[in-house]
Amino acid sequence: MEHVGGYTIRAKLGEGGMGTVYLAYSRGGRAVAVKVAKPELAADPAFRARFHVEVEAARAVGGFHTAPVVAADPNGEPPWLATAYVPGPTLSELLATDGPMDEPHLRQLGAALAEALAAIHDCHLVHRDLKPGNIIMAEGGPRVIDFGIARAIGSTHLTATGAIFGTPGYLAPEQVLGGREITGAADVFALGVVLVAAAGGAAWGDDQAMPLIFRAVHQSPNLTALPTGLREVAASCPAKDPTARPAPSLLLDLLAGPLPKERRHRPDPPAHPPTPPGTRHDSGPTLPASTILSGPACTLLRTLKTKRDWGRVTAMGFSPHGHTLATSYSRSGVRIWDPRTGAQLRLLSESPDGFDRIHSVAFNRDGRTLATGGDGKVIRLWDPDAGTLRRQFTGHTGTIDSVAFSPDGQTLAIGTYAEARVSDARTGKGLTGLPGATGPVAFSPDGNTLATGDAEGRVLIWDPPTGRRPRHRLKTGKPSHISALAITPDGRTIAAAANTFAEDGKVFAHVWDTHAGKRHHRLTGHTDNISALAFSPDGRVLASGDISGTVIVWDTRTGEQLLILTKQSEKVQAVVFSPDGGILAVDGYNLAVGCFDGSVRIWAVRAR
Repeated sequence: MEHVGGYTIRAKLGEGGMGTVYLAYSRGGRAVAVKVAKPELAADPAFRARFHVEVEAARAVGGFHTAPVVAADPNGEPPWLATAYVPGPTLSELLATDGPMDEPHLRQLGAALAEALAAIHDCHLVHRDLKPGNIIMAEGGPRVIDFGIARAIGSTHLTATGAIFGTPGYLAPEQVLGGREITGAADVFALGVVLVAAAGGAAWGDDQAMPLIFRAVHQSPNLTALPTGLREVAASCPAKDPTARPAPSLLLDLLAGPLPKERRHRPDPPAHPPTPPGTRHDSGPTLPASTILSGPACTLLRTLKTKRDWGRVTAMGFSPHGHTLATSYSRSGVRIWDPRTGAQLRLLSESPDGFDRIHSVAFNRDGRTLATGGDGKVIRLWDPDAGTLRRQFTGHTGTIDSVAFSPDGQTLAIGTYAEARVSDARTGKGLTGLPGATGPVAFSPDGNTLATGDAEGRVLIWDPPTGRRPRHRLKTGKPSHISALAITPDGRTIAAAANTFAEDGKVFAHVWDTHAGKRHHRLTGHTDNISALAFSPDGRVLASGDISGTVIVWDTRTGEQLLILTKQSEKVQAVVFSPDGGILAVDGYNLAVGCFDGSVRIWAVRAR
């Protein structure tokens, strides 16, 4: 299935009992979540009636409490529903990765859900299946989704004798005992159970469906996971008598208070910003932070959802159109992401027997080919849209640290710790030797300049057609390996860093004029080795990341610091700007949790 109702499907987001949810795009490029009913259910008239109820319920609530419906066809083959795509993990996913919430965040969650339930009930609807998997933790607050079994208050429509709709453990007694009226109080019951789950507990324990239902009807909930200050409020929600449960408006009064610091998504400013100019993501004790000194505004949009067994991020690259981001991981190959939504689109497997550790990824100019190179001493060319391997080139003598396409896509520059060369991108055969050159490598946009490192800590500027000797040898300081290299999109400026400390313990990034070989700036601000460099598309700013987890954004005209992002991770492996310059992706890993987490943080960087 490639298209549904005029929307192009890009990735699978999830699957439930009623259907599958996909990430899709309208013809104008808007992201939507499309729920497609299962074929075996679509033939059931009763199911179609329920699906129609879901569509109407979601449309009735709207606002910022749910994902707004943008299109639907309950009578289609199969039936489908499209809502605005709301980036963010579900509450169940967030708890699995970040662990239990503390009291301030539990209160914030409870108040937001109470507000959402009040809006749902004001539309004369009962959700009837509130649970962590149906709550999206969006940037602007929790959103309640999946109205698949919602119904109008007081209606008996679609209720079958002996039928139970909902999730055991979150069902109120009146939902499982026949002949009882189901009101909005059933959603309040579920809210109390959700708070227990968010605190790391299980109100009725972990068991099969029937034991959970029995305990919810006949026993008191286990509230020990909740902070003491919340137990009294939470205990009133799962009361056996629906009339004894508080209304959502009262819960809002009991739970709402001063807003806590953001758990995720937004950085906390450091207590003491650095003086000379020059959301919490709980994977360890340190918090991502940013200091805006002047110039661009910066907002953490999202952190790409990863798994710990993927290993650390080793390289990143945006496609030319900016719609996809290729990210390689030390233990799980290369993954293609949609950076606008945070959805993983596909995995590129590196070898049938396991995964080579990839150190560099590069798209060609039209974005239809992705080159990778790494420990396996093999260059692989992929179709990033289909996720298939096109061809591979072997015979390289060392670990491949850097690959770069020429602008016309005809040649590949390949860099290792010991050498650099240019090869035919169609055959892999060597075209030009570059005497004394080493990685990293970078082409200018016009293809007339190729930059490499050398063993003396210099940047060599080559004319690719000849490769006989470099046009310039640009010194960075003491002999060392070049650790990072970048060229502006207009090809006029080059930046580089070497693993060399100055006498005062500071590390420099160097900026030169590519054609004249004249140094513009020696940028001072990092206190540990610089591991990554990237220019914005207009060349006006340069981002640099180091192995202490700090990213600095510089004004390339003045050499001044515009922005500092501290504590991104234990080490920043790569920084890349999107082609429109609006997104800066920063990645690394965090040793504080005892393993590599492979996080990728997406920042929005906008000029004021």
